[in-house]
Amino acid sequence: MKIYMGFEINEDGATEWRNNDGKIERRALYADNGWESVANLDDTPKTPEELKDDCEKGGFGYEPPKTMENQIEFDHPLDLIERNYPGQYPEQSPIWLSLDFKNEIITAYDQDYKVSGTPFDIWHGHRYTIALPNNVDASLLKEWVDEEILPIANWILNEYEEHWDGSNYVARFSREAQEKLESMDYEAQCGDIGAPCLDASQGWQDACDYLQNVINIKPGYVEIEGPWGEGQSIDDRFMIDADTDDSYIEKMAEIIEKEALADYVKVDDCEEYLRGLRDDLENIEGAIEEAIKAATENNPGLEEMDNPYERIAEYLPESAGYNDLIPEKIGEDSIAYAERVQGLVDTIWANI
Repeated sequence: MKIYMGFEINEDGATEWRNNDGKIERRALYADNGWESVANLDDTPKTPEELKDDCEKGGFGYEPPKTMENQIEFDHPLDLIERNYPGQYPEQSPIWLSLDFKNEIITAYDQDYKVSGTPFDIWHGHRYTIALPNNVDASLLKEWVDEEILPIANWILNEYEEHWDGSNYVARFSREAQEKLESMDYEAQCGDIGAPCLDASQGWQDACDYLQNVINIKPGYVEIEGPWGEGQSIDDRFMIDADTDDSYIEKMAEIIEKEALADYVKVDDCEEYLRGLRDDLENIEGAIEEAIKAATENNPGLEEMDNPYERIAEYLPESAGYNDLIPEKIGEDSIAYAERVQGLVDTIWANI
């Protein structure tokens, strides 16, 4: 018999202890007073739970490796896609994967740190954030983190410690763990981190981009092709002119956004965009009215008609064309458009 850590151990029992990468392996270690074996004879490593149980029996004070808790819980693929602070670029809020080594948790959220500022726990390294793609599928994120990120994060957690640098308690990692964090950050910036993503046509879209293929600009109004959902009060196509009221626009925006979500697209500020179309048309019509007024003051032959576009088009030569009255785009500067309309009025003068 010999004494090992206060216990009588059989001489024929090996007493070799090894610690590799945080995993403890013990070869056959027996006590002659009835303790059970604390390792397999074939040297197969035990699980942390088995080792802990064996060590508690033997009084060896084994402490299993620390692990991170994945707290990510999202139901809808678009749950992480949100608008940024007003006036900020990009218009979509950045999405982050957060590895909080101090509190041992993993989360995901959207936040623009250029506006809100960097929190101290990130600044001091206790929490590490990795950029996720702007079309990440939130509903699949938890499973991906469990399979691809959690094993790495657990290893890094056991290579982390708090360190007083003379001013603050900062994070300190082993060289290998620090290199792995930097590698993950680089992969994320290159778009190679492998997070589950929606199709390229899904995710965040500006209302203008989402509607660009179904919107038709006509003289005096805008037409948005449908249909926009079965059983809706507006189910064929939307028509907007200078006199469209707010309640109609609100209803349109609600239907468009609902249809978009069904295709996993989050449309930004649809109601604001539609109001902008209405206001632009009002400004354009006002510019045409001013141009006609300037023409009719010196030309009694320019008769009044119901549609201001028709009033000008009535006198346009064939070479100018009726479509020249259509703005190049909704949102075109009203002054610039007024100048174009005035040019058409000048063409009328030359051909009356």
